[in-house]
Amino acid sequence: MSAFRTALLTRACRRLAKDIPLLTKGRTGMFLILFVSLVSLTLAVVYYIHTNTRPLVEIAGKAFPEVIFSVSTREKLIALTIDDGPHPAVTPGLLETLASFGVKATFFIIGSHATRWPQLLDDIASQGHELANHLMFDEAAYKLTAEQFEKELVQVDDILQLRWGARQVPNRKWFRPGHGWVRQWMFPILRKHGYRMALGSIYGHDPLLRNPKMIASMLKKQVFPGGIIILHDGGPTRKQTIDILKDIIPQYKRRGYEVVTLSELLSRTRSNDLSTINTSTVSR
Repeated sequence: MSAFRTALLTRACRRLAKDIPLLTKGRTGMFLILFVSLVSLTLAVVYYIHTNTRPLVEIAGKAFPEVIFSVSTREKLIALTIDDGPHPAVTPGLLETLASFGVKATFFIIGSHATRWPQLLDDIASQGHELANHLMFDEAAYKLTAEQFEKELVQVDDILQLRWGARQVPNRKWFRPGHGWVRQWMFPILRKHGYRMALGSIYGHDPLLRNPKMIASMLKKQVFPGGIIILHDGGPTRKQTIDILKDIIPQYKRRGYEVVTLSELLSRTRSNDLSTINTSTVSR
């Protein structure tokens, strides 16, 4: 916090301290104290959740043991994943930024975007990034019927297969549901088509917030070995992801972290089995 902000906060607190005796007299004052206390508690909880996702990871991991939220490792490895691409307003800048830092990421591809801008999908693949399945449209996957879900999964799989090629089909095919909500009926369909679901554990809420510095600060506070970062491509409002990456990647590297793809994160742990998934440290 800057000296200017600290001074303002100190001044506000002193003024509030003078006014409290007047404001808290009688029943109205009691209600005011209760209201302020509840608001303060709510803000404290929200702040804690946004800067410390690991307790939520534990709960989510127990509820959905088939979902990968993080990986148990002592190595300072973190996976970078980027949803909703490709898009001409953002993807080229993302690729340029990642190349400047020598970082590879896992891109969760929306099929309708890939068919509209196929060259961008080729650029992602040709630069060595990992391609993953995010269905055909930017929508909440849990609202789909099982039939529509499977149809879209296969449609995007067909698009990705063209880029993977005969020799480049990955050992793992990754899927992430739109909006991050999970339903049990998804898992048999994913297994049928050779997919595993990955969510994440380092989340800056960038689709909702429009403050790159705040988002970057949250991502830096949440980081831990084996964590999975979620950021977003997908349209002009997502250009801030470029600035966020320029902020967090150098910071992570200074702290000894290596930023890798999802598959590399798993391949560099002790085992490639589901037993390496730390379901006691899993998040959205």
